[in-house]
Amino acid sequence: MQYFLILFVSVAVSIVVIPLMMRLAPRLGMIDYPDGRRIHVTPTPRVGGWGIVFGMLVTVLLWLPLSPMVVCYLFGSIVLLLFGSLDDRFHLPPKLKFAGQLLAIIPLAVWGGMEITTVPLLGDAYPLPTYLSIPFAVFAVVGMTNALNTSDGLDGLAGGEALLSLGAIALLSYLDGGKEVAMIAVAVVGGILGFLRYNTHPANVFMGDSGSQFIGFTMGFLVIMLTQNADTSIHPAVVLLLLGLPIADLLVVMLKRRRRGASMFEPSKEHFHHLILDLGFSQRASVGIMYLLQTLFVFMGGMLAYTNDIVILIVYVLLCVGLVMGLRRVYVSGWRYPGGAEQGRIVERPVTVRRATEAVYSRPGVLVWLPRRMIEFGVPVYLVVASLAFEVVPKDVGILAALVFVAMLLELIFHDVSHSIFHRAFVYIVATTVVYLQVTYPPVHGAWARVADIGFFVVLVIGLVTAMIYSPRRRKIEFFTTTMDYLLVFAGISLLILSQTPMGGYANIALLFYLGILFYGCEFINIEKRDRWNELAIGSLASAAILGIKGLFIAAS
Repeated sequence: MQYFLILFVSVAVSIVVIPLMMRLAPRLGMIDYPDGRRIHVTPTPRVGGWGIVFGMLVTVLLWLPLSPMVVCYLFGSIVLLLFGSLDDRFHLPPKLKFAGQLLAIIPLAVWGGMEITTVPLLGDAYPLPTYLSIPFAVFAVVGMTNALNTSDGLDGLAGGEALLSLGAIALLSYLDGGKEVAMIAVAVVGGILGFLRYNTHPANVFMGDSGSQFIGFTMGFLVIMLTQNADTSIHPAVVLLLLGLPIADLLVVMLKRRRRGASMFEPSKEHFHHLILDLGFSQRASVGIMYLLQTLFVFMGGMLAYTNDIVILIVYVLLCVGLVMGLRRVYVSGWRYPGGAEQGRIVERPVTVRRATEAVYSRPGVLVWLPRRMIEFGVPVYLVVASLAFEVVPKDVGILAALVFVAMLLELIFHDVSHSIFHRAFVYIVATTVVYLQVTYPPVHGAWARVADIGFFVVLVIGLVTAMIYSPRRRKIEFFTTTMDYLLVFAGISLLILSQTPMGGYANIALLFYLGILFYGCEFINIEKRDRWNELAIGSLASAAILGIKGLFIAAS
């Protein structure tokens, strides 16, 4: 449960901090204006990194002991946040950015225990001496810090790629007994999830250098701690697969620049995502393709982590060569994605067709109102009934539920904005808590209760699909899939296959299935219901109260 709490709190902090920074961004001068090299067309705040870093800081300070490694990591994170923010404001020269990166990374290598003693192919038989292992670690983390920074070119791209890598690092660390590494990875994953809420295309905020440098720094640091642990059997070469596309992208772009005699640090439009865009794919489709490729790299890293360095290096080279040669072959053939310009935005239909379609959807019919009513009442009733049915509610869950109840009640009473970010965060925390308890501490009511539980979610899926097909035009515009949906699907499938957690296969499948469907149901209700005291709000409030009482009083007695 501790990992779930870390994730929830980190997401909530990120979701709260980012809107505040977005309001301050114009005063701070941290706005990204369009130019010939950038894809976006409107000025956008570059402050998303603040939410990601603060989401990590709060959770790490609450749950992790301040060991030398943790202290040095927090120091480096704050340094990169400040230097990155200065770069977002004043566009620092490369030498000054590099100095900030060294200031953040060197303490972690000297006092935090981050060093690379075991290198691929040499293994434990030929460990590197200290005078080489520490500089090598600093060099590797600096490289990763800049690799992710250069790959941050499309809405949601860098954050999604990092989330996949950090998810795999967290899972492998958890299975390998690396508690600190796993907790830090989960904390940063939560910060990124909160950020992606605003960064999915079309983005309302960018992470900026403050976010991209911090995430790259974290990925490099964590993957070194994962593979260089003296007790681990994970092979060091797996770093290449776990970090995936950002490293491959940086190496390929630097090689191209070197061939034409340009500066290694020169901005360009030669990255993989630029090439995919040039093939006619939209931003949303291009990011989805990049997510799929990154999932392939990370998945292979998880599968091969305990094999040997030779196999890992061969697989990595084959993936990189296959990607580069595949893109080159497509370009040479002259193929372009047909209709790509229409992807990612609503295409206005001819007037006659539009009027006819809207006339059909405007007719009162059972396929319009029945799914809507079923979802609006089914989800809140499920939250309350499931909360009443639980016989075991751990005390830490009770504390979380009680805090959410108080905060949500105050938000509903005093906050005058309909469906604020705070409100949605509270609803999702309640829904996730109920699903977690349903999977981990299911009520003992026999097989019929399990059938009814599964049956409810099957009916909810049918209702959601029907509501999306036979729905008014407003609902079609507001309720649609995004690249973040693809990202969570790819991540969920990979974790299901790789995971060997004690909960077992059924629990993992049920947890992901229930969470995904319930979140869609909550989002659907938030779109349909404009009033603040709606069925979902009341049901979530009641569920939080029930869980709080059970966890704090009934379980304790």
